[in-house]
Amino acid sequence: KARDIIRHYATNILPNGLKGQLVASSRLAAIRYFSALKAARDDLLAEAHALLAEDKAMDDEGLCQRPPRVQAAVQAWRYRDLLAGIEFAPIISGSNNDDSAWKSWTNGRKQDALIERFKKPLTHADPAKADPLTFLIVKSMLLTGFDAPIEGVMYLDRPIREAELLQAIARVNRTGHGKTCGIVVDYYGVARHLSEALKV
Repeated sequence: KARDIIRHYATNILPNGLKGQLVASSRLAAIRYFSALKAARDDLLAEAHALLAEDKAMDDEGLCQRPPRVQAAVQAWRYRDLLAGIEFAPIISGSNNDDSAWKSWTNGRKQDALIERFKKPLTHADPAKADPLTFLIVKSMLLTGFDAPIEGVMYLDRPIREAELLQAIARVNRTGHGKTCGIVVDYYGVARHLSEALKV
């Protein structure tokens, strides 16, 4: 899933300078996604560097006719410097029995700082106003009341229903940064609950 997420992001979201949020099935899954996304990003960059010279120089029309995996590698090549610098951060609640390595992801003050970083543009003419923190990985946090128009995509990998589902979708649909709508990529199958949520 992490490989698919990174390919989708590099192909469809990164070219627009937008960021993403991943909703994992558990706090442990969020931590595991943190490592898996970094590895998937590095693998995609390796695929991009291994492309033939003619693929690296491909125009948009030619790119549209290639398989998704090739499209992702070509887009990764086009945005290689930006993609190489993107950062990921889990934002999860804490528990007394947590692994000590999780502390930086459960500390409220550090979480607030990460959220403020995420809200900044990915690119800006003034580098001081940009931030490479591109993915927030959550289980339940930041699905309601979180306002970040820079978020262009939400990857869902856990069941959510009713009001929580509608509010999660609203997170990614905030307009701004040239964005008129957001994208939800559903790995779990929550879309079938959407009509039920709308009725409620």
